[in-house]
Amino acid sequence: MPKMQMKKEIELDEIETEKLRAELKRVQENRKLLLAIKEITMLMCFVMAISLILSTLCFPLVKVQTDSMEPTYEIGDILLCIRTKRIEEDDVIIFYSGNKCQISRVIGLPGSDISIDAKGNIYSDSNKTSYGNKETILADQEYPLFIKEKEYFVLNDRRNMLNDSRSKQFGLVKEDDIFALVLFKIWPLK
Repeated sequence: MPKMQMKKEIELDEIETEKLRAELKRVQENRKLLLAIKEITMLMCFVMAISLILSTLCFPLVKVQTDSMEPTYEIGDILLCIRTKRIEEDDVIIFYSGNKCQISRVIGLPGSDISIDAKGNIYSDSNKTSYGNKETILADQEYPLFIKEKEYFVLNDRRNMLNDSRSKQFGLVKEDDIFALVLFKIWPLK
């Protein structure tokens, strides 16, 4: 074989080798990119699954459906809540009443006496509270009302609505009916 032809073949082999190296490098980089995308996708799925579990079991989001808590919470507000049985006075809770979820403020704890006078003043254990106002309607509940263990007296912030503990039909809220405690409003941001 002449030297010239051999030299050309060596040059062609070198060119093809360089092309093969470049192609191999490109394939390896693509493989790394695909692996990174796969890992990120798996991580996102894991985070979404944990978020779903937490939001369902521990920190549910609740959309306000009634105007009973205006002006504190309005229809359409989205609230972050926490599933707990540790309820204190002035907490806003989400609870079941019949087949519906309700939202109200706790003003009477187990073991206390609640009274409302004709002027709309509210008393807890004979001490006047800040919850009463001239819009507070008496309804048909008999006072003083003793609150038993595992029951709560709730009141709407919008006092002219009677779907709270002032009504005998509605009554006290049982601890087992409490779904969650409202932590704060997350939407709309104001």
